[in-house]
Amino acid sequence: MRKKIGIYFIGTECAAGGSGRKSVALATKLASKYDVTLISDHCATPKELENLYGESLRGVKLFELRIPVQRAALRLVRSRAGRPLRFLRADSMLTNLRCDIDRIYHRQVRDLGLDVFINNGFASNMPCPARCGIYMCMFPHPMKGHPRPDYGVVHGIYDRIITALCGLTPQILDSYDVITANSRFTGEWIEKMWKRRAVVLYSAASDMGPSGRKQKVIINVGRFVGPMRSDYKHQLTLLEVFRDLPELHKDNWELHFIGALHADEASRRMLDRLRSEADGLPVHLHLDPDFEALRALYRCASIYWHATGFGTSAELQPRSQEHFGMTTVEAMSAGAVPVVIDSGGQREIVEHRVTGFRWKSLDELCEATLFLARDRRALETFSVRAVSASAQFGTAAFVSRLESLLDSLN
Repeated sequence: MRKKIGIYFIGTECAAGGSGRKSVALATKLASKYDVTLISDHCATPKELENLYGESLRGVKLFELRIPVQRAALRLVRSRAGRPLRFLRADSMLTNLRCDIDRIYHRQVRDLGLDVFINNGFASNMPCPARCGIYMCMFPHPMKGHPRPDYGVVHGIYDRIITALCGLTPQILDSYDVITANSRFTGEWIEKMWKRRAVVLYSAASDMGPSGRKQKVIINVGRFVGPMRSDYKHQLTLLEVFRDLPELHKDNWELHFIGALHADEASRRMLDRLRSEADGLPVHLHLDPDFEALRALYRCASIYWHATGFGTSAELQPRSQEHFGMTTVEAMSAGAVPVVIDSGGQREIVEHRVTGFRWKSLDELCEATLFLARDRRALETFSVRAVSASAQFGTAAFVSRLESLLDSLN
């Protein structure tokens, strides 16, 4: 009898992000050897998921968790949370409360009778509901009674109150056989915050190649969220950099921003501002493209920009960094040369001046971009190296390492 494996991810806002992409990729690849169930609270159909991720869900079962009244109420509050709640970091509060609903979902998942449970839910507080379990951590959230390391005195007091009620406990972590980290950067913070050793398992980045006919295009891929959020992608910062490079405009270079819009007022305002400030510049915005449209943009792009974490410290504000960087790997797989911030997981993906460039200042970002734009031969050389380097972070490598973990559980 084939082993029954459940792969869990929650939160509609994760649907177009790394959590959903990794979960779907893993489910489709394991379905040939195991009885796989993809567990989520999404209302998406198999066809919609296939269009979003470019993966066939043949052989994969979908189990939709029943949404409790509490989650519906939290979604309503989140959508309405604006300026009056900003000081209280309403988004952080709702994330903690949302994750506590994992406990409600525990019984629903337990009734599936799984042999192995793979928890890929962001900031999940769900105890393992199966005989064996793997907890996939994208970045550690607070243990019960302990504030996050990136808060000041006021926010620290507030965070203690929240985590005292619904934070992660050692018992939850101990219910899993293995904890994985999506990068060495994340693994180091797991050890600091959770006092646990994690197995580094780089996230499954989709292969967006082969490289197409390259155009004078710079791309940035990431959710459009408000600047107050810890996962802000700094599109406004990159737009300002591009505006100050008239040499690129004259040479017909374009900047393309690609991503899904987060469903809150602050994010909508940020997007409106981005549109307004981009007016008159060779800048294009692409909202919620399907997989093939996204792949086409990657394939025509020559350069990939990434700025998540700009203006913050990796030691003092670790949550604001890019903890891995799936979009960087995807861009590399399609031959776009990465020019990315020298922080977080980006340091593990891009080898400076070999497979791309890492920058510490906006001046360095400009310098690297102009070098590539002016020297077509160098651009082509870096492109070939980027494609080759991306394979170690691809879906095949991810699944191979995960299967080794599954074998070890036996």
